[in-house]
Amino acid sequence: MLASILPLPSLFWLAGMGISIAGCIIYWKQPYGRLACALAIFLLLGAWRYTIATPRENSQSIAHLVGSHQIRIRGVINAEPTTTTRSRSLLVETREISRDNGKTWQTTDGKIRITVRGNTSIDSYGANYGDVVEIRGVLAPPSYAPQMYLGQ
Repeated sequence: MLASILPLPSLFWLAGMGISIAGCIIYWKQPYGRLACALAIFLLLGAWRYTIATPRENSQSIAHLVGSHQIRIRGVINAEPTTTTRSRSLLVETREISRDNGKTWQTTDGKIRITVRGNTSIDSYGANYGDVVEIRGVLAPPSYAPQMYLGQ
């Protein structure tokens, strides 16, 4: 929770942990000082683990491109599509990305969910599990709010 509130580099958390270890050694004979330093070590260790696990530390992560200009993504559909009467949802594991309309490609990693709107539930020739796809568009952050369809 601390690292999500204070988005600092992972080396900052490791340095703080080193200082807490030194404080533990200095206050070894004082039980409350030793306890406070041990708690600080565990708190900073958790913040460090959170920081290295988040995509912002990975320069090849697709998460860096959310909200940027139009891009092209190549990837593999990683799960069976979820279909409704008005849309089809695909989970794509990204492999390559192009920011210049397909002229150059860079390696990337991450997963994105794509929603194809329209009456695609009856399209038996649409993209399915294991297919390699190329997608063009602007990445948007995930929407967790339920979507409402108005009209027929």
